[in-house]
Amino acid sequence: MAMAMRLAGFTKEDRVANLFLPGASAWIGAHEAIEILGATLLPFWTSRPGDVAEQVELLQWLRPTAIVGSPSILVRLIAGGLPPVRAVLCGGEALHPEARAFMEKSLGAEIPLAYGNVECGMLGVQCEILRGTGRYHILSHDVFLEIIDPGTGMPADEGEILVTHLHRRLQPLIRYRLGDRGRRVDSGCLCGLELPLLELEGRSEELQVRVGGFQLVADKVAAAVRAVPGVGERFQIRVRATARGEEVRILFEGEGASRDSLYMALMQGEPALRALGDQGALVVEVVSRGEIPTKAWKTPRIVDERPS
Repeated sequence: MAMAMRLAGFTKEDRVANLFLPGASAWIGAHEAIEILGATLLPFWTSRPGDVAEQVELLQWLRPTAIVGSPSILVRLIAGGLPPVRAVLCGGEALHPEARAFMEKSLGAEIPLAYGNVECGMLGVQCEILRGTGRYHILSHDVFLEIIDPGTGMPADEGEILVTHLHRRLQPLIRYRLGDRGRRVDSGCLCGLELPLLELEGRSEELQVRVGGFQLVADKVAAAVRAVPGVGERFQIRVRATARGEEVRILFEGEGASRDSLYMALMQGEPALRALGDQGALVVEVVSRGEIPTKAWKTPRIVDERPS
């Protein structure tokens, strides 16, 4: 992670706030990376972890020059009044274009991403050229990544990502299924780093869900409402079973966004939602920024609440 921080512009002169969940592997990795950089690690912790107002008050007092954390917690802190900083590094979940634009405008800094997970640690980093894309330099000296067709298990240019850690001995990880989807990129990067490139497409289980015989795709929902005035950068699809059958409830964050406009955009832009709407199984809600529920400080695009 120290490499990712350097590429994000962190220096030893920075005062860094580590906003990952305390005790989690990302928090520990960021803590160690800040020490490697020689930067000042700010003691960020509050008596009530979910209290955004208390967290923002502490950050305003600490005055960090750099921040590392997940997009979901940063969006909530920005909505609570988080002041601008010089450098930012995000990881732990996907950063969608709408969220990136909002965060970069609010914080006054470009936001590169780090790719990793709990079991494997850091897998990929973004150089300055890859910022704003879903592409990463894979740390091939530490991990070996494969892409397979999830249906056949055979190698593919696009599909499910498997990782083998090259240095683990006490807990070997061999062809470990991350639950992520990606695409191999054969072209090199103009930055000069001689590391293979991967384009991350998202979580396999968060990309789509089957409801009432229809396949609902999260990216198509995002595309359908992109032109609606006032819509925010985050949304969440929640599926549940009711006495009348299955119901899809979609929460959108937005200041001044019209529920009716969103509903009409979904009905016109996505056939699966049009069918659900005709059945009375589609509910659209507009909530304030930061109100969409998170899980471990992340915002899953799809939450399936039906009994398994």
